[in-house]
Amino acid sequence: MDKPGRQVVDSLPLADGHGAGVGGTLLGLTTSDGVLVAADTRTSQGGVVRSEDVQAIHQVHPTAVLGSTEDLGAVQSFVRTIRAEADRYETTNEEPMGIPTLATVAEAELREGSMPDVTFLLGGVDDSPHVFTLSREEGVLGDAYAAIGGGREVVYGVLDAEAPQSPTMSEARRLAGRAIESAAERDIRTGVEVQIAEVSDGGVEMSRYDSVEDLL
Repeated sequence: MDKPGRQVVDSLPLADGHGAGVGGTLLGLTTSDGVLVAADTRTSQGGVVRSEDVQAIHQVHPTAVLGSTEDLGAVQSFVRTIRAEADRYETTNEEPMGIPTLATVAEAELREGSMPDVTFLLGGVDDSPHVFTLSREEGVLGDAYAAIGGGREVVYGVLDAEAPQSPTMSEARRLAGRAIESAAERDIRTGVEVQIAEVSDGGVEMSRYDSVEDLL
């Protein structure tokens, strides 16, 4: 049964007409069941909140999602490029691209393309769960969990203190809720409405929560 405030959606719009600007906070955790990626849905520009209904997480592969909180207008074009690369590989090879390979392809596109200096988070599942951050400066970095955006340091504080070694998806969902709630209390860019992507070897399920409290 769905929890109050939870909406299961095939996908959210890339933007609601307010796609320019920057988002708040985005995090990813590997779990015993796959990967959970969560982000608030606020976007702002020049310190002014422009929308509470922008998507920061996008499916780019049968079992992977990609997200960023920076320059959301430019991010949409990059997402389409990486999705096309993943689709092309699958058509040519008759199997999906491995997630580490997808991370390498995305990072190469960051270095060689015309994207601004933006950091992305990639979460996906192949033979095992993976969470990567991607940037021109640091390249591809993999870990059990990662965070980007305005509330990044707060989120790391919560995850470092509370994340078990291999949480279930339910535990990761609650942990993500606590982390984003803490970030929203300290970072004006971070809102309390949340998008969740639950990734397993069976695919990606996107959900939307009206408040972080619905995750707890």
